Amino acid sequence: AAHQNNAGVWEAYIPLSNHRTPGRYIVHCYAIINGVSIQALSDGTFDVDPSIITKLGYGIVGNTQTTVSQMVARYNAALRGTSRTYPSDVYASKGAPTIEAFCQILLEECNAEGIRAEVIFCQAMKETGWLQFGGAVQNWQCNFAGIGAIDSAPTQAATFPDVRTGLRAQVQHMKAYSDPRASIQGLANPCVDPRFDLVTPK
Repeated sequence: AAHQNNAGVWEAYIPLSNHRTPGRYIVHCYAIINGVSIQALSDGTFDVDPSIITKLGYGIVGNTQTTVSQMVARYNAALRGTSRTYPSDVYASKGAPTIEAFCQILLEECNAEGIRAEVIFCQAMKETGWLQFGGAVQNWQCNFAGIGAIDSAPTQAATFPDVRTGLRAQVQHMKAYSDPRASIQGLANPCVDPRFDLVTPK
C-alpha cells in the first residue's frame, strides 16, 4: 500500500526481501477509491541481481515458511529424551494449554504483522530454553523475547497477561527492528510492546 510522505508525494515501499528470485519485476500502480479499482496510474520495473540475493541472508519480514505442525514437531524433538515438558500448568490459564495452541497463536500474530513465524519461533525457543526459562525472566511473565531484561537490571523485564499478548509484543518488537516503515499507527493490533518507540531508527 502507498503512503503519503511529508512532501505530499505518494510512495510505496517494495521490500527486496520479499523478491528473492533474481530477474526483472514489473510494478503496476492502481488507485482504489471506495472499494472500486480505477485504471493504472503508473508502472515500472526493477531488477534483482543474483549477487544481491546472497547478501540478504534470511528475511524476517515476509510470508511464513513453516507450519504449526512443523514448529510443534521441532519443539517435541528438542525435548525428546529429557524430563522437560511443555509448561501447560502455567500456560493453560494464559490461553495456550498445549504447544499446538502456543504455535497457533504465534503463527496468527506473525501473519498479522507480516513477520515470518519461523524467526519468532526460533527466537522464543532460544531466549527461553524451549520454554523452560530458568533465568531472570520467569515463565508466568509470558515474555518470550526477554523484552526489557538486561543483566544490570533483570527485574525490569516486561510482564504480559497471557501468551497471545506476550507473543504479540515480541512480534511487534521484531517488526520495529526489521521493517523500516514500522510505526505504531501501522500495526495490525494495538501496540503492546513497551519498547517499540525505543527502536530508532526502525
